[in-house]
Amino acid sequence: MSALTASQVSLLPDSLDAGEFAFGGPVDKKVVLKRLKLTAVSVGGQTNVLSADALGFSQLVACGNFFDDTNNVVVPAVVDPVTDTIVFGAGSFSGGAAAGDVSAVSGYITVVGAPKLR
Repeated sequence: MSALTASQVSLLPDSLDAGEFAFGGPVDKKVVLKRLKLTAVSVGGQTNVLSADALGFSQLVACGNFFDDTNNVVVPAVVDPVTDTIVFGAGSFSGGAAAGDVSAVSGYITVVGAPKLR
């Protein structure tokens, strides 16, 4: 297992117009929502991270839950504001899931943040 790389991330759908939504403001201050497909992942804990950089952001604001399409399960997910990564809950929604890695051939997540400037 290892940290997520940019090559494992793609917009969903794969056109920029349909997969990324801007929330106004100057170019260097805007916030965007991206619907992403992650492939060949074994990440989500505090060691094997989903970093802002790998997801195409300079800073993360929020995220939805991760849908593991391989195993047909929804995995709780939150942004860790200290490390600027997304952390998965390895377990169920009830009882407070501990952070941990999730392995999936493919899965989907919606992320909000400041985009990386080119």
